[in-house]
Amino acid sequence: MTTSPDLAPDLLAFAREQRRIADRAEADLFMAAATWADEHSVDSVAPARSDWDEKAMPLAGEGTPEVAEFCVAELAAVLGMTTHAGRALIGDALETRHRLPKVWARVVSGSLQVWRARQVAHLTYGLSPEGAAYVDDHVAAFAHRIGYAALQRLLEEARIRFVEGYEPEGGPIRPDGRKVRVGLGQISTNGTADLWGELDYADASDLERAIARRATVLGADGGAGAGLPLDARRALALGEMARHDLCLDLATGERSPRAGGGVELKVHVDARDLAADRGGLARVEGTGGNGAFITLDALRAWLQRPGVRISVRTVIDTTDTIRVDQWEIPDRLRRHVTERDGTCRFPWCSHPGHQADIDHVAPYDDAGPPGQTSTDNLTPCCRQHHRLKTHAGWSYTMLDPGYYLWRSPTGHRFLVTPRGTQTL
Repeated sequence: MTTSPDLAPDLLAFAREQRRIADRAEADLFMAAATWADEHSVDSVAPARSDWDEKAMPLAGEGTPEVAEFCVAELAAVLGMTTHAGRALIGDALETRHRLPKVWARVVSGSLQVWRARQVAHLTYGLSPEGAAYVDDHVAAFAHRIGYAALQRLLEEARIRFVEGYEPEGGPIRPDGRKVRVGLGQISTNGTADLWGELDYADASDLERAIARRATVLGADGGAGAGLPLDARRALALGEMARHDLCLDLATGERSPRAGGGVELKVHVDARDLAADRGGLARVEGTGGNGAFITLDALRAWLQRPGVRISVRTVIDTTDTIRVDQWEIPDRLRRHVTERDGTCRFPWCSHPGHQADIDHVAPYDDAGPPGQTSTDNLTPCCRQHHRLKTHAGWSYTMLDPGYYLWRSPTGHRFLVTPRGTQTL
């Protein structure tokens, strides 16, 4: 895009004005979140008679007011965010207003962007009121330009000053930071996952030598990694080492008759893609939200590895309707519903369906007709949103299997479909 010299000043002025308007709107929303919490204070919560009833809950640091639990979901829904994100928004607003008053004043005046205030608030939750006040005193004047590293140093100073017995990271007693994490919850399109960690130096040295040696073998003529880049061979080497370890009984050192470990994957593939020689995508459940997509080429590569054993379960036709004459939900109905919907069907929620409750959309009636427990009257609903439907005035209907119309306590409506949530 090219811009004429005559237009450039006007365009920049326009962009600056839009930035000012957006910042003002964000500040107004931040203040509205705090006011929403005021309108749903602890005084509005009736005594709980069971774990399903509403409770007052702290959303920010020590000294901030508790908030009626069920109010969070409605604010989040009308803003187009998850309940978890709505809880963070309200919590950051309360943290800033009550424990960082100087930072709050700058937000209200429009001299500090909300995202910068929330960056400070997010870090002060665990401090005492005195510690939060110390951060507020020292950061407020510079919050518009302070970097994250400087903010972390200030937070560390506050911990040293106000947290009894706290040892700084560089002090005489450093917590053991060793850890290894494998990101199985997220999978890339080409079928890879993240791995990161911190090892004992001697262990890290041994691991590096083992990977380097194995990568060299894999890259030799005829090796499984011949022709691959070095980084790819190193990753392949680590996987080979893991499978060889799983072949051994570590108690005796003998080779196990069951070579390797077992991994269960639920993969959804369009029949047209499956019939094609190449191309296409497959959705893998349990890899974040409603499942991540990988290429069919990556899936074929997995299935063609030496030693892989494949077992196939019966495909579920989610267009069928299955009914039973009981309140309890059999496993076959539960699996049918979670396969169809994937996640909790509350607006904007992405909680995995197989970890959620299965709710009767129209409540089960012992005196009602038979067949009320049916796949066209069941949906996955995570526990927190199941409680909202049961006790907080939320209601919904199933327009068609997989399509739901929700209504909030104040009358806002949301259409939830396999493609996402739409505010009506």
